[in-house]
Amino acid sequence: MENDTTIVNDIILPLKGNRDTLRKPAALKSLSFTDRYEIDQLNEIPIYLKVMGNSTNKQFITASTRGAELTMDTYRGNISQQYYIKILPASTGIPYLIYSKITNTPLSVGSYQSNPDVKVLYARSDASGSLFGSSWDFNKGEYTNNSFVIENQDFPESGGGSWWDIYYNVITVDNSKILFSKYNNSPRQEFEIIPVETFVVEEIQFDVDAGSILSNVPLQVYKEGYTNNGPIEQTYTFAVNKSYTQSSDFKRSTSYKVSLSTTVETGVPFIAKGEISASTEFGQEFTYGESESTTIAVNRSYPVKVPANYRADLSLTFIKYNMDVDYIATCRGLTSGKIIEIKGVWSGVDVEETDANLTLTPLDGGTIQKMKISQEMLDSKKVIELK
Repeated sequence: MENDTTIVNDIILPLKGNRDTLRKPAALKSLSFTDRYEIDQLNEIPIYLKVMGNSTNKQFITASTRGAELTMDTYRGNISQQYYIKILPASTGIPYLIYSKITNTPLSVGSYQSNPDVKVLYARSDASGSLFGSSWDFNKGEYTNNSFVIENQDFPESGGGSWWDIYYNVITVDNSKILFSKYNNSPRQEFEIIPVETFVVEEIQFDVDAGSILSNVPLQVYKEGYTNNGPIEQTYTFAVNKSYTQSSDFKRSTSYKVSLSTTVETGVPFIAKGEISASTEFGQEFTYGESESTTIAVNRSYPVKVPANYRADLSLTFIKYNMDVDYIATCRGLTSGKIIEIKGVWSGVDVEETDANLTLTPLDGGTIQKMKISQEMLDSKKVIELK
């Protein structure tokens, strides 16, 4: 549906109506609490609105002057493509206003005087008087991930069925044009919300109490035996030189991501005594938002007294854990000073080191002796012997 806007001096007229008497859809879609929170925390933070699909590379909603129609254009990176959401009191009946930053007025539905039946998106001339046509709400996109559908609450239309077959029109993109139509799961009706300013991470919190250990698998890192066939006691040193891998992966669940001023290193959860723990003092550090791994070297020496005519066997088994832990990164805008929270799931692999197991077996078939060699015994630097 094309809209002829070439008539000289043609003006855009605001949508007329009464919000209290509008017919509303019988079944209203609504955002989940989490998704609503995502939108609400963007209150008055500058954002870009980038369509998820178009026939050209014109992906950004673009404004020019007050009273003018908005169009789609390629990325400019200036305030002509910047907007901000404004939350009004619930008593107004308006979920959200969307302001153009370049005009500092709300976006609204209107129509050209020469073509009143075709609705367009435009920036109002001012923010006073009736705001009919400027009431917006968001729903989650169903075709593309992390996207939102932008629907106008003042522009319902009949679906052609029963009296209650009513739908709200949503912003729809066609090349450089912005139209309104019923939502039909199209990427041309779904938008990525991109905060404009740069943020700094103030804090990263891990909900270790609600964390999940997905698996724990024994990982034998060392096994060696030594036989003393001689007539006197011998000291044999078992030397362990192995390594294992720890990994970290931040998976964002918040629909939008933010640009950070610098990379942030943060201590991540780890396994202590078989349980998930978090500590700024003991946790391995990884880069927030990235997928990384690091190699941990294990270098130990176990000096063991082996009696005459005995065999000594030493084994060392670690436990490899896979875990998922929810996180919240609290971020502050460097320009606005506003705080937003980015939520997600951190996935990690950690290995818990354990005590070594020593077995002494007499070659004549006598009683086998066993013991665990603790870290404290190693730290003592004494030769290990079974009494």
